[in-house]
This record gives sequence, structure tokens and C-alpha cells, in this order.
Amino acid sequence: MDVNLNFKKALVLGLGISGLSIAEFLKNEGVNVIVNDYKTEDSFKDVIPLLKEKGIDFFFGGHPIELLQDVDLLVLSPGIPKTNPIYKEAIKRNIKIVGEIELAYWFAKVPIIAVTGTKGKSTTTTLIGEILNEAKIDNIVAGNIGLPFISVVKNLNKGYFVLEVSSFQLEDIENFRPYISVFTNIYPDHLDRYGSMKEYIEAKERIFMNQKEEDFAILNYDQDIIKKIVKKYPVNKLYFSENPIKECGIYFDKNKLIYKIKNQNGFINTSPNGLWNRILLKNFMAASLVGLILGIDEKVIEKVGDKFKGIPFALEKIDAINGRVFVNDSKATNPISTISAIKSINTSIVLILGGRNKNFDFTELFENIKQNGNVKYVVLIGETKNIMRELAKYYDIPYEEANTLEEAVRKAYYLSDFGDVILLSPACASFDMFENYKERGKAFNDIVERLKNEKI
Repeated sequence: MDVNLNFKKALVLGLGISGLSIAEFLKNEGVNVIVNDYKTEDSFKDVIPLLKEKGIDFFFGGHPIELLQDVDLLVLSPGIPKTNPIYKEAIKRNIKIVGEIELAYWFAKVPIIAVTGTKGKSTTTTLIGEILNEAKIDNIVAGNIGLPFISVVKNLNKGYFVLEVSSFQLEDIENFRPYISVFTNIYPDHLDRYGSMKEYIEAKERIFMNQKEEDFAILNYDQDIIKKIVKKYPVNKLYFSENPIKECGIYFDKNKLIYKIKNQNGFINTSPNGLWNRILLKNFMAASLVGLILGIDEKVIEKVGDKFKGIPFALEKIDAINGRVFVNDSKATNPISTISAIKSINTSIVLILGGRNKNFDFTELFENIKQNGNVKYVVLIGETKNIMRELAKYYDIPYEEANTLEEAVRKAYYLSDFGDVILLSPACASFDMFENYKERGKAFNDIVERLKNEKI
């Protein structure tokens, strides 16, 4: 799909990384642009000179509907709530509204591989990119993983875009059509935005809405809800599972991935990646299916599996100090991710837990901590401390509290013994103490480095 923009003036709502990329793209396409964010000018001191240089207007510190004057295109940065007054007024005025990935899709000249799900998106997206790289197939990995699609959409004339797409991004698509969609899993998340699991699922399943019979959907066979929601779409369905399946797809059996795809059967050898293999396995299966659909040789896929060690802040082994292993799972922003992390580690854990609540019920998490039996202490931080304290008491789980992440890491160290894992897996968003999970993860790494240098 390739178009010329016939809009005279665009308002970009939200000036994060995506918002800035959207504004620059539109300006380069000859559209007059104004950007707007609820944060004050002080938050954008580093960006304002660039906006002025590019001739991009801006208004910060609120959302006055007067900004819509003469606007014929409203572009939403990911995560802008539908309660935003400008968004609601734009609907009343019948102004064209699009999101970032929809806008970028209009200009894409190569097929798209899009990955969504509650957890495992970034790892699966990264693995797909690595498989394509190993096969010497041109690709750009972008989207929710950190590089806005709009910033690179004109940089590829052959190969594939590999995109991580969030529920927020999928809310605003109209024509966006992946050649291959990947749905890793679905668990409760972002309920502070959606209000119900039903609304969250409806946002996620939009990834299939424009796919046709010649397209592919790669799906988690082990979740009935995913099999149910994809039934109504005409796309070719392939499944991945930890257990043998009869359907076309791939499953794990005795250190091999057994696959059946098109008229082809075969297997991919896997070499266990130690402690983290159980977490990475399904992500690797989904990525392997993408490779097989594209005709990539099994040996190429095996090579990627052998050397892949994961992504930053997702069960990332950082260092060891006096026999204690520090593991950074800052990307775990929901309870199910933390449950998976705990179950993947076969040794005693001191768990650092807490942050901003996204309207989660943490009961299941604490039930799993109790039942699994390998968490010897939890160290509670952030806005969820009060809720989690009561659950720790109820389930008789030893706990400590800390006011900062540094205090939490130091307490965790002194509560641990030789051979233990000190695990940051917060089960919460980071926004009460940090800008995002990456900043939280970097802070954890820095604290561990300081501890090591102190030679405690």
C-alpha cells in the first residue's frame, strides 16, 4: 500500500518516541504539523529545539480542543486513552483519526510479520529478526519493541518488516494487514485501560481482522481462548505447543521441535539453554514457524536457537556476587509473567516485587509463590506494597519492605544465601518510580554493579 498524503494539517497527540517520529514523518511529507502532550514544556526541553528546527508547532500542558482548528488528520501515539477530550471532539467533527502503525502501513512496500500477545512479544520478535538475519533475508525489526515503525517504513524495498504490536497500537488500525501474524498468548493485562478481559481480547484479536486466505496466523495451541477467537478469520492457521498436536504447526518432543507445515514434515534440534530454556521454548517455536513458512532451512533456525540468550530485562542473568545470581526480569509488568519466571527457576529465590498497579488481582501470584515453594523471601517496593503485604501475611510468605529499588536489592542480598537467585520480577508497571521498565531494569543493573564493586 503506497499513498500520497492529501492532508493539510495534522495534530499528533502524545509526544513520546513514536509521537516525535510521526511528526517528523508527516512534516517531511509536506503536511503542517502540531504536536500536543499533557506534560509541560519542562518535560520536552531536549526536544523543543528539534521541533523548532523542523518547523513543527507544539502545545504542552493540556489538551485544549482549540488545537483542532483547521486539522484534518489526528494521529494518536500508542496508549492515548479514548477519554481524551481532543479524541472525542475529533470524532464529533468527523476528522480522520489514525494510529502510528496504520499510518506507517500506508507506506509499506514489503510484507509484514506482526507479533502480539501478553508476554513473549519482544523475545519472539527478536528471534524472528535473528532467523531472517541468519538466512540473509533483508528485514527491519520495529514497532513496540522500541523503534517506531513510522521511522523506518521507507527504509526497506525488499524483505520483511518484523513488528512487535501492542493492544494499544492495534486499537487504531483500519487496513493494517500482516502477511504473518503471531499471537504468543493472552492473559489479564492493562485492565486499568480496558476495564475487562473481554475488551482486552477484542483489541488483541484485531491483528487478524484484515488477513486473507493467503496469509498466516501462528497461534498458541495451549490456550483455548486463542483457538476460539481466530476461528472466524479466513487466515491459514498454524499452531505451536509444548505437547504433541495433530494440527499443522510445531511441538516439542525430546529436545526436538517436530513440525508439519504445508506438505512438509521435519524437525529442528534444540539445545537446552539451561535455566531459561522453559521460558524461551514457546517463543522459539513461534519464530521457527515463521522461518519455515518463509522457506528457511532448519539448520539456519537451529543455529539461531543455539546462540540466542534472550533479550535485555527479560529473565536476563546479570551477574553473580558471592554465589548469588542476579536476574533482571524488569519486563515482567503483570502477575502471569512473574509466575512464569518463578516456575522457570529451579533454585531458591529472593523475589523483588511491586510497582504501579494496572488493576490486577495479585491473589493468583501469591498462591503460586506459596505453592511453588522456591521463593524464600519477597521484598516489596512501590505503590502495591500495602496490597502485597496483606497477601504475604495471608499466605504466610516471609517478606521485607523497601522504599527504593536500591534498598530492595541490598535487602535481597542480605536475605539470600550462596546458590540463591535474586530476581527482579515486579509483576507491575514501573511508572510509580521510573519512566518505564527499561529505566527500572537499567537501575537494577547499576545497583548490582555497585554492589559488586563494594566487594561485600
